[in-house]
Amino acid sequence: MFADRASQFADEGDVQVGVVVGAVIAHELGHLLLPVNAHTRDGIMRAAWTPSFIPRSGVGVPGFDHVQARLLRLRVADRVASR
Repeated sequence: MFADRASQFADEGDVQVGVVVGAVIAHELGHLLLPVNAHTRDGIMRAAWTPSFIPRSGVGVPGFDHVQARLLRLRVADRVASR
């Protein structure tokens, strides 16, 4: 179950489970809004995460790279405008 895996990952990285869940949600939203095969070597769209991926403080979680962030803003704006 996802909750078990998120909790275990948080425990191993000594971070709050909410920070892990938030990072996972951002990653999965990236899959919904970015082109197919959007995984990157670094950042939130990294395919393989280790417990050290998320800083213990929960501050400075890796984000989208600048190209992905721009594309996300454009795609969200397009969806809002098409309502």
